[in-house]
Amino acid sequence: MRSLALFLSSLTLFIPAIAESNTLQFPNQLHDGPISAQFSSIGGNIDASKISPAVNSSTYEWWYFDVASTSSTNETITIVFFERGPTGFLGNVSAASPLSVQVTGTLKNGSTYGVQAQVSPNASAVINTSDDSIYGDWQMTGFGFSGTQGGTKYVVSINNAEHDIFGSITFESTAPGHLPCGTNTSLGETELITPHVGWSNILPGAHATVSLTLRGSPISFTGVGYHDKNWGDVPFASIVQNWYWGHAHLGPYTLVWFDAMHRGGQEYVSGYVSKNGVVQMASCEPGRHQVRPWGENGMYPPTDSTGRAQGLGIRYTLDDGEVMSVNLTTGTPQLEFGNYARYIATLEGEVSGPHGGKYSGTGMWELFKF
Repeated sequence: MRSLALFLSSLTLFIPAIAESNTLQFPNQLHDGPISAQFSSIGGNIDASKISPAVNSSTYEWWYFDVASTSSTNETITIVFFERGPTGFLGNVSAASPLSVQVTGTLKNGSTYGVQAQVSPNASAVINTSDDSIYGDWQMTGFGFSGTQGGTKYVVSINNAEHDIFGSITFESTAPGHLPCGTNTSLGETELITPHVGWSNILPGAHATVSLTLRGSPISFTGVGYHDKNWGDVPFASIVQNWYWGHAHLGPYTLVWFDAMHRGGQEYVSGYVSKNGVVQMASCEPGRHQVRPWGENGMYPPTDSTGRAQGLGIRYTLDDGEVMSVNLTTGTPQLEFGNYARYIATLEGEVSGPHGGKYSGTGMWELFKF
């Protein structure tokens, strides 16, 4: 109860009056039966829960946050709030405990750290949403998040004595949110990044501040922040053969990239670019966006034995016809095992045309490979 009270008190400054809201409570047990998944926009908050009534053994939903330092070549943190069945998504997931929070990060010296907080059997995850706000509490873990002021400011709060990690991460948006093929301006817009895999990107870019202590040592830095969510109604590995995902700040630009290959061999893409908060591209049209590895381990498509790619080449065709070409160099691994890897990255990019230029920046990228 102490952790819940501290979590709620930490949100006091960010909770506005909510005229109409929806509260969902997910017990820490799998739903024994079929589920329904939302894959088309119904308007309102794109960060809301999409799985109903709760995940079963073969489905999943998560809320993802990360920060990559802009003052250090190594510092990162990623926090994921999971609700997942044992065959729904990767990881050591117990059928008796589908609710968890995962923290992974890298320090200035390049060393990694990780925390896995499981929700107690008799506790729940609570999600409260309105049209422009969300509050999540993975009860009795001390982990929670809030998004307010129209989704422009988020706070992840941490008060976990078991793993001796305390503090908060704040995110202030620098770019409007979007769905795989657009900016959520019309009802019925697809939320599918591939068949059976949903995705919404609430914070494509943000100024983020990390202020934590882990086992008595401070973790404090500012950087490039990001927040999205994924969900699926069948096992993830049965759908995705591989994907390249990532985000970055590149001069005045905010970038998000998604290039995924379905198990059937079809490629799906979603590219997003904004400049000083104004969207320049948000599209899943074939040919307007592509990601390919280069250099050492630059095989495409990758296999489960392909090593760490030296970098990525990323290409966007913007709405005005100008072309953005980005060269990403892989940096320190935050997480790297078998079918999955996540890295900090440095980027150099160029935009063609009369309004173009050359820019540099920082970001994060990940690879799934099966």
